[in-house]
Amino acid sequence: MVSVHGDWDWERLGALLSREKLELITSVQPPRSDASLDRSGWRWETKRTFSVRSAYGYLVHGLEFGNGDTWKRVWKLAVPQRVRVFIWLTFHNRLLTNVERVRRHVATSEFGQGVWMRALPRERWASFFSLSFLDWLRFNLFDTSFCAEDGDWRVRFAITCWLLWKRRCRLLFDPDVGVMDDILRRGGRLVEECSRASCVAKGPQARQLRASTWSRPRVGWVKLNVDASVSTVDRSVGIGGVIRDNHEKWLFGFVRFVGRCEALLAELWAIHDGLMHAWDLGYCCVEVESDCLDVVQIVTARSKALEGSALVGSILQMLSKDWSVVVNHVGRGSNGVADALAQWGRGSSMEQVSFSEAPDEVACIVENEKLSSFPTALSVIDERVVPFDPGGLS
Repeated sequence: MVSVHGDWDWERLGALLSREKLELITSVQPPRSDASLDRSGWRWETKRTFSVRSAYGYLVHGLEFGNGDTWKRVWKLAVPQRVRVFIWLTFHNRLLTNVERVRRHVATSEFGQGVWMRALPRERWASFFSLSFLDWLRFNLFDTSFCAEDGDWRVRFAITCWLLWKRRCRLLFDPDVGVMDDILRRGGRLVEECSRASCVAKGPQARQLRASTWSRPRVGWVKLNVDASVSTVDRSVGIGGVIRDNHEKWLFGFVRFVGRCEALLAELWAIHDGLMHAWDLGYCCVEVESDCLDVVQIVTARSKALEGSALVGSILQMLSKDWSVVVNHVGRGSNGVADALAQWGRGSSMEQVSFSEAPDEVACIVENEKLSSFPTALSVIDERVVPFDPGGLS
């Protein structure tokens, strides 16, 4: 089932298996003679070792446990605390009503639907109203591909849900309360207040993070930015990356659909494919940047998560080749082009799609990064730049 190039033989597999099964296989590295033997591991921990904490989490939350950081994301929403609590209760189905009642009064009642139709452009209606309730929440709160041009959408969505719920509750006692425009206007004011509040500096590090942007590599080096995008609705994964030189010139870009897998594995695939392309293109001095701290720690041997993984082994093997590679962790603001490519990758094929010049879909982001780029700078989040030592991991 493996081609002569060492990849999965999709033609042969496609004749035997459904698309759903193929999407699960594509996130698994094909077998290699130099890879270690398969071994079992506890899927709910990144180190693949059993723990009572994760076992309890799985028993309580089922498959939702470990499939993402839903709860952390809820508490990180830039909205008032009472709105966060409301969203948290909604995910837990703890609004003193059942899911269908919540759905009827928040999303698809005549009044609620009218509010959403006013708040969204017509082309968004089909996808917005067609999802199940929990997928609807995840899609709007966590999926950056929806209303990506509206940076405040997640905040606006959470606040509008909260205001609709409050109105629904008040209707039980006062049928004449408010109208649609009241919710939209009040929601708009709250969004503006949240935006102003989020701009308040919380110390030197916060100011640096907000100002972070892509920086040029040192002279004689190229910079490889990589990222992964995981859908919160169906766990579909796209990866993408871009290689640029010290003159900010686009040298190479790629995207790929990696099937369905967990976020950490997706980020590892992004680094794996990026390194593979950089090596094949003949670059001998490469700065790699990822906005995932966990995966940077794994490939620089500062974390034993996924130890023994065939994919991690392949990455370490590539790093041990005769070239100079530096792996850095950067903030999301420094990884905009790779992020956009990764989101695009979720809709691409399982085969690599490459670009010799910036595609139209990301050209605007590329130009913006050129205008605000700086000479090489260390990440303010992780200031340790660790060059890979071909002689061994230290």
